[in-house]
Amino acid sequence: MAEQKKLFPAQSKSEKVLDIIRKHWFVYFIFWLIVLFMSIPVIIVITFWVSSPGSFTSFWINILILFGPMYCLFILGLLIYGFTDFYLDVYIVTDRRIVDISQNGFFKRTISELNVTEIQDVNAEVNGFMATLLHFGDVHIQTASEKPNFVFELIPHPYEVSKKILDLHEPDDQKKPKKEKEEPEADLAKSTRQAQEKEKNGSEGEITKIT
Repeated sequence: MAEQKKLFPAQSKSEKVLDIIRKHWFVYFIFWLIVLFMSIPVIIVITFWVSSPGSFTSFWINILILFGPMYCLFILGLLIYGFTDFYLDVYIVTDRRIVDISQNGFFKRTISELNVTEIQDVNAEVNGFMATLLHFGDVHIQTASEKPNFVFELIPHPYEVSKKILDLHEPDDQKKPKKEKEEPEADLAKSTRQAQEKEKNGSEGEITKIT
């Protein structure tokens, strides 16, 4: 069996990863829109150059040679930055802890952890029309210790994530299915009915003897 890949340094071999969550794609929609808008001049210049190469004077050719690559590298850098921020900013839920991995720029990374036993309360929050339409929002995790509260920002399906975290925090006896909890009540009701029937049969037997 292949060894499970570690997603964060403190992850143990027996620790089970339940969910890996990234921010909703819509959070980066404006960013990608800006990059696309900045790419339009490049597309126009290339198209015009291919269709009418003789219309460019030596002055404009020199300008394009000098600033064109710099402009393209700037757009490429934005694309890489956006992908890095989207892919490496991640929230991890395991059977033992909550992990917040935050990527700030290219060279700074912060990892925060919270044990499930330190969770006091979890609530989800969805604000705005687009957040309601596309089902994304924040999950606030309140801690019982001196650690600051955890916030999963702008993630997909926040209500489902908050329920999953709450299920981890609940004691084992509260996780039992409703059917198992109702079994003792059903057995008690059955015993009561049997006692009532036995008492009724006994009463009928006494009446028959008297008759």
